[in-house]
Amino acid sequence: MLSIRAIEKGNALNLDVVIVCQRGCPEVEKIVLGLNPRYIKIFTPERASESVKSLINRNIHTGLQEGFGRGADYVVVVEDDIEISPSFIHFVDTLQKDLGSDPSFRAINGFSANNLNSKITAGYGKYRFGVGWGWSINRNVWKKLSESWTGKENAHWDGLIEPHIRTGYVVMPNHSLIVNHGLKGNGSNSANDPEFDEAITSSFQINRNLDSNRWQYNQVDINWRGDCFDFLPTKNLRGFVVDVLFRISYRIRHSNEADSIRNRIRSYSKALIFKAVRKLS
Repeated sequence: MLSIRAIEKGNALNLDVVIVCQRGCPEVEKIVLGLNPRYIKIFTPERASESVKSLINRNIHTGLQEGFGRGADYVVVVEDDIEISPSFIHFVDTLQKDLGSDPSFRAINGFSANNLNSKITAGYGKYRFGVGWGWSINRNVWKKLSESWTGKENAHWDGLIEPHIRTGYVVMPNHSLIVNHGLKGNGSNSANDPEFDEAITSSFQINRNLDSNRWQYNQVDINWRGDCFDFLPTKNLRGFVVDVLFRISYRIRHSNEADSIRNRIRSYSKALIFKAVRKLS
């Protein structure tokens, strides 16, 4: 309910709300049924034989498919343990409109771990990274992801789409516009990480009202994620080489159909690519 209340407070643009609910918990189903009748509510079947990661993968895919199937230009995904700032939807809407036509643009994230009390000023940066914890993609990216992502995989959804996302850039705010309440060891895809939990929380301020300001590009180095790289323009040599490396990484991405040896080779190759990118960045 925390994420639903936050969406209601932050949805000043009156975007359509799609709720995907996994059957199996009558209490949760009752809450969902009692929510605003204008919300689009989808109940996915309970399947005891499936893994949790398979169920979550299908539910995320279902929500995106529903949103884009209704003609949306972009879809925002907010998972059940995410609290958003009232500025988050405005941030997404502004940058989807400003950057959506850029061929290198892939997605928008809502989280950061830069402390509000630091010297880092407001704005956003562009990074080679994946998505999660309150994020958004547009129709063009969805079409590309749909070429290989079916929602039926027995795998975590973020790992399935990350290789394509890294072939371009994601936008991330310099200070967090979300809080992830699943970093306390009670999330299915997040371990207990009190240090990172505290970093995101200290970067977040629910009462900050930035809707009247235009979001400015203000690139800052992210030192709290070793696998998050600044986006370098491909018009310079380093940026071009990094772009080629990530496109190779996309080509050799994991496949459910591949045997474990081939996937281990792919993991090793990806690690080498990341090491090369880190030296170039």
